Amino acid sequence: MTTATDPTVIAFLVCDQVIQDGFTGKKSFIGVFDNMSAPSVPCICPELNVVVVLTGCRGTKKIILEMVVDTPTGEKVVLGLEGNLQSDDPLKMVDLIFKLRQFPFTDFGKYTLRVKAGDSKNVISHRPFRVTKIGGPI
Repeated sequence: MTTATDPTVIAFLVCDQVIQDGFTGKKSFIGVFDNMSAPSVPCICPELNVVVVLTGCRGTKKIILEMVVDTPTGEKVVLGLEGNLQSDDPLKMVDLIFKLRQFPFTDFGKYTLRVKAGDSKNVISHRPFRVTKIGGPI
């Protein structure tokens, strides 16, 4: 039996679409972005894909995707998804694709996406994401 090790994040993207070629299995990431604008909040994002590419995992590891927004009183968690990543080859690249449909953004400002691993919920990677008012500062 192998023991689980924390994986390493190789890529962490936010995009409009992920298209996988049926013949080759290759993925295309369409419309990669790190901020979005809206006339007002709350606003609904029709489709948002979060892509996390990991390597270095041996065994089964719980993976959590979390999104928080900065507020005047601190961080507020707006998304928490979890699942299990299983790999017996630590050199293998594993693509995790989280498809968020009709996702509500309730506030303008800085959001942070975090990937956590294991029961200890260690943050292994994070990336900022902004929601701004159309015509406002980024």
